[in-house]
Amino acid sequence: MQCSADKMAIHNQSFDMVFSSELIEHLPIEMLKNTISEFKRISQKYLFITVPNNEYLPQNYIKCPKCLGIFHSYGHLNTFTAKSIINLVGSDFKHVKTGYYGPLVRRYNKTLLNIKHELSNKWFDPGKNTICPVCKNTGFGSLRGNLVSKFCNGLSRVVSQKKPYWLFILFKKV
Repeated sequence: MQCSADKMAIHNQSFDMVFSSELIEHLPIEMLKNTISEFKRISQKYLFITVPNNEYLPQNYIKCPKCLGIFHSYGHLNTFTAKSIINLVGSDFKHVKTGYYGPLVRRYNKTLLNIKHELSNKWFDPGKNTICPVCKNTGFGSLRGNLVSKFCNGLSRVVSQKKPYWLFILFKKV
């Protein structure tokens, strides 16, 4: 079956569990809300959702050298905490369990990241297959750090705590 997550041609309560893994962080806000409604509509008992854990989106922003557009390297549009997902799902599903897992990662310090972006013009290093969503540019070249960006990277490592990369949350229909 091929369809949009916010409009599924599936009967109400067709599945015991709806499992969404690494999806909802990519959706525009209206589509996100409609997708969660669809998940709740087609689930008989459970929702199980995994997303990056409280991701600081600007940490993975890339700046296109051609059009100067700024975009997230993985296409993420939203960031979530357990509380924000519980609020998004609402009261017709009861929060059962929250877990955190995956490699430990550091959340870049906001002030240092702003300095890195603004003063040194250094952004997340694009992969070799990166395409700018604004102008379709593929020529990003190699990004080498400068003294300011290296200082910011080092200091952020010192002042930032590590946290598990992923969050999972389980809900049961009320």
